[in-house]
Amino acid sequence: RERHARAMTWKRRKRSADPEVPTDPAVFLEGGVPGKYKCVSMLKEQHGEHLYCVSVCALRADHARLFATVGANRASVYRLEDDGGVTLLRAFADDNADEQYFACAWCEASSGELLLALAGHTGVVRVLDVSAVPAKKKRRDATETASVALFRDLRGHGGSVNDVRAHPCAPHLLLSASKDLSCRLWNVDNGVCVFIFGGALGHRNDVLSVDVKPTPLFSAFQNKKTKTKNKDESDGGDFVFVSGAMDNMVKVWSTRGYSHLLELSELWPEQQKKENDGVEYARKSALVGAPKQRLERRDARDAIPTRRSFGGDAETEAFLKALENNTLDTSRPFPTKHVQHPLFSSSEVHDNYVDCVRWFGDLILSKSVEQKTKMWAFDLRKSEKGEVGSKVRVVREFAAKHADIWFLRFAVDVGAGCVACGNRVGDVFVWNANAAAGYVRSGGGGGRG
Repeated sequence: RERHARAMTWKRRKRSADPEVPTDPAVFLEGGVPGKYKCVSMLKEQHGEHLYCVSVCALRADHARLFATVGANRASVYRLEDDGGVTLLRAFADDNADEQYFACAWCEASSGELLLALAGHTGVVRVLDVSAVPAKKKRRDATETASVALFRDLRGHGGSVNDVRAHPCAPHLLLSASKDLSCRLWNVDNGVCVFIFGGALGHRNDVLSVDVKPTPLFSAFQNKKTKTKNKDESDGGDFVFVSGAMDNMVKVWSTRGYSHLLELSELWPEQQKKENDGVEYARKSALVGAPKQRLERRDARDAIPTRRSFGGDAETEAFLKALENNTLDTSRPFPTKHVQHPLFSSSEVHDNYVDCVRWFGDLILSKSVEQKTKMWAFDLRKSEKGEVGSKVRVVREFAAKHADIWFLRFAVDVGAGCVACGNRVGDVFVWNANAAAGYVRSGGGGGRG
């Protein structure tokens, strides 16, 4: 009887979830009412395996209808039509039959190529040139081999790569999260690994999800007369991101104090030549913070921040001195920086795997297997002992019944101010994140999930 009564109770609740966190109907969008949404098209890919990631292209307005999916060792690019239909544009199959893709992300080379980054089981981040002319010779199942459209491979992780994200304001900078407990920041223009995040105070288990805060990155071309803010008061010029992992931890990382390496990576020579590329490498550069505008640098010194901008640390001083004396040796490997201390680290938000994290202005959205997505604020202030910030304040909890399995991602549309999350029985929940936040967001949000 008790079991039957409990089942009846669940049936009476239209938007039920974990009993400890009752769902507030006020946070649902108007479209959440049954009948407002309807399925207009459906497709099933030939490989018949799970689709681990879907990524909508938000880099350019003329490509807003493009989206990509990954499953097994396949990646597909589709276009959404006006009538709600879906058209398959490109389909790629990895040369390695044992590869299994877990994540994909749209990015863009400084020279304008539209790129799609794929990552998964083997730990290699494969970047494909989607704008290239499709191959005439295709496999029997109408797919192309990924090597045909290969832009470059990014190698360095010692385990599976679970997530990849590009910086919204500088889409040639790509972030990857791995089973090897680290995150890596890459410059896809030349294949340079600029930063490795992990180590002493890093994650202690697989990193499952990352998201980049869309702060404009510093560039000497933006305005040489503009004075930068105190580095302790602003994230301007720094690459800032949040990560979630299987150690139940959420961490916020930054390149603060070493952002000159971002500029240096713009000038570094190719790390890996593309096959059959007989063209001599020419230095290219994008105006960081304005991805549509391209600027050709006449003098390498123009791209280097001043001592005042970065505080005059020993590494920057040595670098500037070598540049001034024309003794900078770019034939050596890039001086990748190993960042071991995050700005913020906490296990108070979730008691289990943190499988998805996203920025919403200065707030963070994260979820675990607790059948709820949490919106929360964090405090960067260090403790009296000098430990990194760990205090959190939960703003809202969005409950979703049957969302109790891990690696179940949610998506954020900052423009519409909404969050969407599915569950293991096929339901999709949509919440009004603007109403939940209850304030005017700063920082520009976190991009589309």
